Amino acid sequence: MNYFKIAWNTTKAYLKAQLILMSVTLLILCISFALLDIKLWFLWAILITLFDLLPLLGTGIILVPWTIICFIQGNFSLGGWLLLVYCILVIVRQILEPIVIGKKIGLNPLITFLAVLLGGMVAGPVGLILGPIVAAILKAIMLEQERKKQEEDNTIDITPPKQ
Repeated sequence: MNYFKIAWNTTKAYLKAQLILMSVTLLILCISFALLDIKLWFLWAILITLFDLLPLLGTGIILVPWTIICFIQGNFSLGGWLLLVYCILVIVRQILEPIVIGKKIGLNPLITFLAVLLGGMVAGPVGLILGPIVAAILKAIMLEQERKKQEEDNTIDITPPKQ
């Protein structure tokens, strides 16, 4: 199997997993913002969801400053609810990410989680994205090598011995 094809298919699967996670984020934000009666709630939800793609920053890049501004302005009710929404998003993302990405790219959720951690330690924020992709590519390469070895082992030589 072509290793470029393995890398391409793995990257596509990873992006599909990210779209699923972003959809969950969008759903949570839409429901929350509609219930909080935030003006232009759908546009805010879409904007914040787009930031969900950024490793380490994610939805917090908007929700945390927004929460702080609400508290400074004395709007403790909205600030508290925004903080709760952010906490829910973080918890849901932390639970779903290894499961969804693992299923899409064919890795065990624990391996996916470890690949994210190792990727982050080795390559920083970019490694958080590349870690699971590299792990899935390595798995695919190892499986392909195993398949080739089994094919070689299963080949029966039917030529008579030379005398």
